[in-house]
Amino acid sequence: MAMRSLVINTGWNVIGQFLPLFVAVWAIPLLINGVGTERFGILTLIWAFIGYFGLLDMGVGRALTKIVADRHGACQTEEIETLEWTGLLLAVVPSVVGGILVACYASPIVLHVLKVSPQLQAEAATSIVLMAGALPFVVCTTIFRGILEGSQRFDIVNSLRIPFGLFTYLAPLAFLSYYTSLSVLVAVLVVGQVLGCVAHLWGCVRVQPSLLKKIVFSRNAAGQLLRLGGWMTVSNVLGPLMTYLDRFIISSLISLSLIAFYTTPYEVIIKFWIIPAAVCGALFPILSSKLATERENAARIYDVGTLATSSLMCLFMVGVVLFAQEILTLWLGVEFASKSADVLRLLAVGVALNTSARFPFALLQAGGRADLTAKFHFFELPLYIFSLVVLTSIYGITGAAIAWSMRIIVDALILFKFAKKLCPEIKSTVFHVIIVTISFVGAFVTAYAVAELIGRLAIYTLATMIMIIFIWKNTLTLSERTSLMLFFKKVSIGDGLK
Repeated sequence: MAMRSLVINTGWNVIGQFLPLFVAVWAIPLLINGVGTERFGILTLIWAFIGYFGLLDMGVGRALTKIVADRHGACQTEEIETLEWTGLLLAVVPSVVGGILVACYASPIVLHVLKVSPQLQAEAATSIVLMAGALPFVVCTTIFRGILEGSQRFDIVNSLRIPFGLFTYLAPLAFLSYYTSLSVLVAVLVVGQVLGCVAHLWGCVRVQPSLLKKIVFSRNAAGQLLRLGGWMTVSNVLGPLMTYLDRFIISSLISLSLIAFYTTPYEVIIKFWIIPAAVCGALFPILSSKLATERENAARIYDVGTLATSSLMCLFMVGVVLFAQEILTLWLGVEFASKSADVLRLLAVGVALNTSARFPFALLQAGGRADLTAKFHFFELPLYIFSLVVLTSIYGITGAAIAWSMRIIVDALILFKFAKKLCPEIKSTVFHVIIVTISFVGAFVTAYAVAELIGRLAIYTLATMIMIIFIWKNTLTLSERTSLMLFFKKVSIGDGLK
């Protein structure tokens, strides 16, 4: 039953995140042509702002997902509304304070951190103030989404994610015909954030009609949420900070005009994270409710999710490494490809390894060891900042991509090691990370050594066949393989009769 829920909820998550990805691939070149590379670079920083500050929720969103899932699993739903309102009120206060601070320091950020060119400084400052005003709505949306995911209502979550994900790219594009001012485009995004927050509240009320009957704040509930969410807050702050820090370092050390050559492949390649995010989003509440009582079942579900998803993503990213030059040339032209191909290859390595790392991360937090993931981030942050500054100063945007991927390799190794300690029943270990890394070394060698496209296609085809065999033998039980073979046999017989 748990495996079935994982598959269904993963399917909802994939649908909800794939459609915005396709629209992004189409819309980004049009936005670059419409506003120019520097304005677009600032716009990508605004998108990063939305993604990052949505996680400044005191860890409450993630904690609510775990607690709500536990309560529903144990049929103890009488105090859920109290927990949810307490969590929402806990998260709103710091989001308001954070928004005020960001708005107050908008001009210094533009002048000294982003180093925006003089003609765009006013637009950039106004845009930052606008996004600061949207911060409470972004955080509330995160809380509401956590409630829905804990209730296993991924259908509602993704019914909302699709239209508002499309809005992020299509709305600025629609206004581009009339306004090229960055502040106008950001104002449109702010309206989308407000509407999204209201829509997610509606989704929660639909699941729990009693939610609006009484607003309650409980000290006991606050203590429970803060104890569980405190360490999650550290990870929620430091993890995304390390994810988005590279672009701010580039703008400070090199030039804001080069950000587009880094963030454009970055924004698209990280969209492939929708696959592991979809699986881990569905996996987290299942692990939260089963690790304490059904460890072997939890380990089986975890291993299947890890191996299947990591293998699939590794296959995709190896393809990106092999064909990065051709992909960027077809999509954005020769100039972009010449400056961004190596960046795209290096980022693909990091995306694949981060896919694997997401699973032990989810396991540790579901097992109540959010303190470990936070401590790992504390350890990694100064090392990452040092390597990022040094490598970016020497090698430019390629150096930033190297530092980003190196940090993810270290993160994955540490997470897998401690996940195995928490749950010895799991089979996915550090060896998994080593195998993935070796496969990418081979892909890099092939990309530079084999100039002919047909040769690289042949190698990739062979790698695909090997990966399919690996997934077939290592993620499915004998009974599952037998059932699939019977299914395909029936389908082929049916097609033959037709």
